[in-house]
Amino acid sequence: MTLPANLCSNPAKRLLFLGSVLLLGCANPGPPRPPSLHLPKIVTDLNAERVGDEVKLHWTTPAKTTDELTIKGATIAEICRTIAPTAHCSLTRRLAVRPGSSETTDLLSPDLVADPQRLIQYQVTLVNDQERSAGLSAPAFAAAGSAPPTVTHIRVRTTAEGALLQWEPRDATDAIELSRLRIDSPVTLASGKQTAAKAANEPAGLHLRARKATSADAPFLQDAGGTLDATARRGVTYTYTAQRVRKVVLGGKALEIRSAPSAPVQVLMRDSFPPRAPSGLETIASAPIGAGPTIDLSWRPNTEVDLAGYIVYRQDLDANGAAIGSAARLTPTPVQEPGFKDASVIPGHIYSYTVTAVDNTGNESSPGAPSREEIHP
Repeated sequence: MTLPANLCSNPAKRLLFLGSVLLLGCANPGPPRPPSLHLPKIVTDLNAERVGDEVKLHWTTPAKTTDELTIKGATIAEICRTIAPTAHCSLTRRLAVRPGSSETTDLLSPDLVADPQRLIQYQVTLVNDQERSAGLSAPAFAAAGSAPPTVTHIRVRTTAEGALLQWEPRDATDAIELSRLRIDSPVTLASGKQTAAKAANEPAGLHLRARKATSADAPFLQDAGGTLDATARRGVTYTYTAQRVRKVVLGGKALEIRSAPSAPVQVLMRDSFPPRAPSGLETIASAPIGAGPTIDLSWRPNTEVDLAGYIVYRQDLDANGAAIGSAARLTPTPVQEPGFKDASVIPGHIYSYTVTAVDNTGNESSPGAPSREEIHP
C-alpha cells in the first residue's frame, strides 16, 4: 500500500491512518450468543372442564422455543394436579404432543368424585428431548365432588313452534344445557326441486340453556323437565344431547360441574305445519275509462321464513250472498307479493275472495277472512 505524500513526512499522522485502516478491515461480530437450550415456550391457555367423573384439559402447544426457534418433532407434556388444601403438584400424566390444539383427560379417583367439594388445580409443563422445560403453565381449576346425574329419558318431537324436548326432571338446583348438532338434509320445495336445508348463518353446533317449554321468552330456568328450541328450522335434522350443570364456588373461583352427556336423540324437523292464514284482506273495484272492470286485492304480509307465497280464490255469489258452484283458484302458482289484480270479473256479478298462504314444502294455510265485492253493470 502506498501512503499519501503528506503522511510520509509526519510519523504521528501515519500511525493514525494505519490504525483506522486496520479497524475498517475488521468485522464487528457482536456479543457471542450461547447455544439454544431448545426449551418449548410455556403454555398460556390451559383450560379445565369437569364432566362426570373426568376433567377434560385443553391447551395450545406452542410451535416455537423460548428463543423463537421452530420446534421439531414431538414434545412431552407433563400434567400435574394439586388438590386443596395441599400445595404439592403431583404428576398425573405424560403424553407426546405436537404444536397446535392439544387435549387430555384426567379420570378422577373415587374419593374425588364424592363430596365434599374441593378445589383442583392443574398445570402443564412442556419438556424437550433433554428433559428440560421453561416452567409450569398458569393454573387451570376444576371442582372435585359429586357430579349431577345424567339426563335420562330425553325425547324430542316437532311442533309448529319448534323442537319440543322433554326429559325426566331431577334436582331443581341444577341447570340444563342442550348441545345441538345440525345435520343438513335434502328437502323438496313446492316447486318440486330438492335442496339442502341449510339455515342461513346457522352454525353446525349450538349450545342452548333450557327454558320453560311453554314460553321461549321466559328467563332461564332450572331443570323443568322440558324446553322448546324455537330456533330449530323446518326440513333440517338435528341431534340433541343434554347435560346438567351445577354451579359451585371454591377458593373464590366460580366453577361448573357437568354431568356426563345424555344419550343423543335425533329429530327431522318435518315441515307438516302450514303458515298462518293471511289477514287484513281488502278489495276495491274499479272501472277505468276505456278498459274492463277490475278488482284489486291487498292483505297483510305473512312473516314465516319458509313462505313460498299466496293463493287467491274467488267464489261467485247470488243476490242473497249464497255461493254459486265452487270457488275458483285464480293463481296457478303462488304470488310472491301481498296483492293481486283480478281482471277477469264480469259486470253484474258479486264475488267473494279469500287468500291462503303456502310454504316451501307445499303446506297451505286455511283461508283468511273473506272480502266481498260487487261489479255493477
